[in-house]
Amino acid sequence: VGSLASDEKYIYLATLPDNRNHKKFVVMKALQKDWLLSGEFEPAAKLKDGRSLGELYVTGMVKEGGKLWMASKNYNVIFSIDLATESVADVFGLPADLKDVRGLVKDGDQFEVIDGNRIVTLKPAA
Repeated sequence: VGSLASDEKYIYLATLPDNRNHKKFVVMKALQKDWLLSGEFEPAAKLKDGRSLGELYVTGMVKEGGKLWMASKNYNVIFSIDLATESVADVFGLPADLKDVRGLVKDGDQFEVIDGNRIVTLKPAA
């Protein structure tokens, strides 16, 4: 796990790829009051043949409403997972000049990420 997000009840975590398994991507949630695992799922997504969400390297995550928003330094994207449907809902490509995306803050329709030693504010195209 490389990052986590929380709300008033749960802590959410997402797996990272490793040398043995870079195909599986699992989102987990644990109750904050006791840190006991309350559930896990593999999000559904429409991907190109041979691709897997397990290739993503999540370095930032935040929960807003019914979605988990995640930043991945692999493939340089921000994406959301709808918790009700357990599927990928949105995907935004990041500028190519961002090389080391870490952390994620969401404020309305804007995002902030850390890239190297700078904070970058991003707004998806309408």
